[in-house]
Amino acid sequence: MDYYFSQPQFQKDIKRALSEFFDLAPQSKIDESKIDLAEETGLFNEWFVYDFKLSNGRTPLGDFYLTNPDNLDATRLQVYKDLQDNCYGFYKVKEVRLGEGLLLENLQTGRVYWVKECLLTFSVSAEQVFPGRVAKVGGHYELVSANPPLLPIKMSQSLERTYRRSKEDWNPKVIWDYFFREERETIPPKKFSTLKDAEENLQNVLTKFGLNKFVDSATIKEWIDNELVGELSTSLHLLLSLIPLKRKDYNDAWVEITESLIQFYNLCPQKRLGGKSPSEKAREASEKGLLPDIKMSVSGNPIPTMYEKYHQVVESLNERDFDRALKKINRFFAYLLENRITYPEIFRVYANKAVCHLVRGELAAGKLFLEIALELNPFYRLAKRHLKRVSRQFPDLSRESETKVIRDIGYQYYQFLKPLKINFAQK
Repeated sequence: MDYYFSQPQFQKDIKRALSEFFDLAPQSKIDESKIDLAEETGLFNEWFVYDFKLSNGRTPLGDFYLTNPDNLDATRLQVYKDLQDNCYGFYKVKEVRLGEGLLLENLQTGRVYWVKECLLTFSVSAEQVFPGRVAKVGGHYELVSANPPLLPIKMSQSLERTYRRSKEDWNPKVIWDYFFREERETIPPKKFSTLKDAEENLQNVLTKFGLNKFVDSATIKEWIDNELVGELSTSLHLLLSLIPLKRKDYNDAWVEITESLIQFYNLCPQKRLGGKSPSEKAREASEKGLLPDIKMSVSGNPIPTMYEKYHQVVESLNERDFDRALKKINRFFAYLLENRITYPEIFRVYANKAVCHLVRGELAAGKLFLEIALELNPFYRLAKRHLKRVSRQFPDLSRESETKVIRDIGYQYYQFLKPLKINFAQK
C-alpha cells in the first residue's frame, strides 16, 4: 500500500480505484472523509491489494510480486506469490479449535479449508457465517482479509441456500455496496436508547401512515413478547401487509415502519431471552468479549404475491364462477397462513367465501363465515344483509360438524388471526 500510494506513476490508478470503490464521478474531487473511512474499515485496502486491476492489467499484489520494487529475497517474495492463491466469499464455520484454527466452508464453491487462526477462534462458534478471504501462506491457509466487516451470524436454511446459489462475485467492494454505501449516503434513522422512546416513535409512525386504526405499539409489543408471529421478519411482514396498496407514500411507509419496528424490537424485552431485550443480550456478550449470537433469515416479500392472489379471487367472483372462486379464496387463506400475514379488509374475503358456500348450497358454512366477517368488522353492511336473510330463511340451520369446521383453511386462518388483536372494525 505504501509503495503504490507514494509512487507518481500510480496516482491515476489510485484516484480511479477510489472513484470506483466509492462510486464517485471520475473527475470529482475525492472526499477525504471517505478515504479515512476506507482506512478505518480496511475494506478498500483489501479490495485494492487483491482485486483492483492497475492500468497494466495486474492487481497490486501481482504487480508487486513481478516487479519486486523493494528487492525482497526469494523467501519473502514467495509469500507474495502464495497470497495470490486466495478466495473471497461467505464462509461457514464447520469446526473450531481454540487458539489453533477453523474449518471453514465457502458457501458458493462448497470448498472446505483448514485455516490457521488464533483470535477469531474465541469469538465464533460452529454454524456461524462471515465474509472473508482465505489465502495460501506457505504450506497452509490463513484468513488474510480485513477484520470481518459484518458480525458472524447463524443463517436460516433459506438464507444459506440463497448465498449458495448466488452468482455474485463477492469481494470487499460488493460488501461495501450491499451493506454500507447506501447507509452512508442516506440520512440515518434516529436512534433510540430507551424502550419508551422507541415505542413512542413506533406509535407516531403507525399514526402517520394510518396503521394506528389497526394496531398500536402495545399490541405489537404483545406479538413480540409472546412470540405470536415468530421472528422479527414475520412481525414486520404482518405489519406491512396492513398498508393499503393505493397509498401514494407506500414506499415511504415501508421504510419508516421497518426502521421504527426494528429499533423497537431490539429494545423490547422478550420471554425467549429470559425477559431481556436483544440489545441487552448483545451488550452482555460484548462485555464478555464475545460476539452476539445472531441468527438471520430471509423469506422474501410475500405481500406482492398476496395482492396477485386476491386479484385472481376478484376475477373469479366477477365471472360468477363460484366453484373456482372458492378454490381461489381457500388458496388465498392458505397463503396468508403460510406467510403469517393479513389483508387490510380481510372481512370482505370471509364474506366472499360465505357467498360461495351459500351458492353451492353449503348453508351452514356460509352462515359461519358471515358471522366471522361480522365479528371482524361489525360495520360491514353486506355481511349483515346476507346473514339476516339466511337466518330468516333457515332459522333452524345447524352448524357444520366440528371436524369439518376445524379442517377448513378459512377457519384455521381465523384461529391464527384472533390472538393478534388487529382491529378490522372499519366503517
